[in-house]
Amino acid sequence: MNDSIEILEQYLENLSEEQKKYFLKIHYFLLDIFPFKVKIRYEIPFYDDNSWICYLNLIKNIGFELCFVDGNLLSNEQNILESRGRKRISGIILKNNEKIPEQKIIEIIHEALLLSKNKVKKS
Repeated sequence: MNDSIEILEQYLENLSEEQKKYFLKIHYFLLDIFPFKVKIRYEIPFYDDNSWICYLNLIKNIGFELCFVDGNLLSNEQNILESRGRKRISGIILKNNEKIPEQKIIEIIHEALLLSKNKVKKS
């Protein structure tokens, strides 16, 4: 795991204390389970493996959306991904202070990682 907090310092500066606390909870949940590389792109944190897997997007006064770059290709067996009118991206809205659906997110990320590895092999 890279030193993700250093990478995220500027991003964190723009969050309220409540947002920062919830963001870090989600962030560390992701990094405790998956060896993602964290990068800031388009002013938001992306979580990468061999390619872009997902990112956390702030939804003001609500929480964060964990967005999957190839969400349209995921099975959504967990029935929690929403495209919200987007063609490629699907995400899970994580409302401030609500319990994170950890097991469902783990399943979705495993599927996204498999999809990513298959795309890299074909390239």
